[in-house]
Amino acid sequence: MLKRCENFMKCYFFSERLLGVIRKICLFFKNIRNAFILF
Repeated sequence: MLKRCENFMKCYFFSERLLGVIRKICLFFKNIRNAFILF
């Protein structure tokens, strides 16, 4: 039971980090598009 809980926490933290990275990439591309609109 404890082992399964540990694995769940690992998966949870990994997916949280992955979501953070995806969000950063999306923001990065949005900024690039806005920069192109300004030019």
